[in-house]
Amino acid sequence: LTTKFTPKGSGIIGLGRFGLAIAERAEAFDCPINYYSRSKKPNTNYTYYSSVVELASNSDILVVACALTPETTHIVNREVIDALGPKGVLINIGRGPHVDEPELVSALVEGRLGGAGLDVFEREPEVPEQLFGLENVVLLPH
Repeated sequence: LTTKFTPKGSGIIGLGRFGLAIAERAEAFDCPINYYSRSKKPNTNYTYYSSVVELASNSDILVVACALTPETTHIVNREVIDALGPKGVLINIGRGPHVDEPELVSALVEGRLGGAGLDVFEREPEVPEQLFGLENVVLLPH
């Protein structure tokens, strides 16, 4: 994974209580903060993107911190993963179904995504077997 924040900055999906806490901590490292939320937040200096794909293409690290709803199920899909790119890192602290797990596994194995940090999984408590041997993945219990 990466050893420092990079110029594009961190992208956060969901700027609620958890997303805001992450943004404030990343800001302490002079990391530019980008975000996607259902609506643009007033009184924030963070850069808002109206689509998750656009957010991913303008971020080095993408953190999923939104609520699980029918609209946010698989909010991170192949298009988002490919926009994040081979140097990008995905961190999911939200819910497992936010990420299309088969697409994530494929991207990590094929090198289309730089790495992932996961503490939630789509079909908990099951964790995809392919993730265990990958050096670009950090798996933690929620």
